[in-house]
Amino acid sequence: MLLFLWLVLYSVAASIHGIKEESILQNIMNEITELKTRQSSCDLHAAKITEFEAIVADLQKRNDELKKENLQIRKGMNRLNENIHNENKEYNEDIKNNKSRYNRMVAGGQVAFTVGISTPDLTHLGDHHTIVFDKPITNIGNAYSHTTGIFHAPLKGIYVFTLTLMVVARHEEYLEIVVDGNVLNDILADASSVDDFVSTTKQWVLDLNFGSEVWIRTTSNNNMGEIHGYMHTAFSGYLLFETE
Repeated sequence: MLLFLWLVLYSVAASIHGIKEESILQNIMNEITELKTRQSSCDLHAAKITEFEAIVADLQKRNDELKKENLQIRKGMNRLNENIHNENKEYNEDIKNNKSRYNRMVAGGQVAFTVGISTPDLTHLGDHHTIVFDKPITNIGNAYSHTTGIFHAPLKGIYVFTLTLMVVARHEEYLEIVVDGNVLNDILADASSVDDFVSTTKQWVLDLNFGSEVWIRTTSNNNMGEIHGYMHTAFSGYLLFETE
């Protein structure tokens, strides 16, 4: 009886001991599985870190390249600004010299010009169309503008103006001289009845104020809107003497 009881107790103890070992083994296996999971996660994070490090390195490289490019751009801008500064300095010097030269010429009464129409013909000219004599032969004092067609009197004085007008065969044309917006006189070249060119010349002696403007334009009287060029239609003027 005692032997049987001992055998039962031993069997129960062995079973309990086996259960403990199995439980410990299961815990170890669970920990190993968890460690493997963590290792996989760590490997994934490590791969991400490596990828991010590569991106950062690439960005740093690009940043260094941009810094170099920016430095080159700055150097280029500095050179450009220096060139612009030098060109502006030269331009201002030219303006200053030209202005000084102009003032000397005007102060010495040196005002004279002869300009003409260089194109073959001017056509389709409307009423009161300002004639721009585009080709200067002389323009001492730069008082006549061959871009606007207007003469600006730089001094108060007596001026002499001469206008030669040529028209083609079977045409006639009136032009008028305008002083400060007022029509002073006109000139007519009439080839309406002949098969040849006709030209007419007229001269005016005018008393102008400082800043007075003089120009030539078409009229509204029998305006056929066409005059002959090739420098055969020309406009001249000069300062005869100054007045008080």
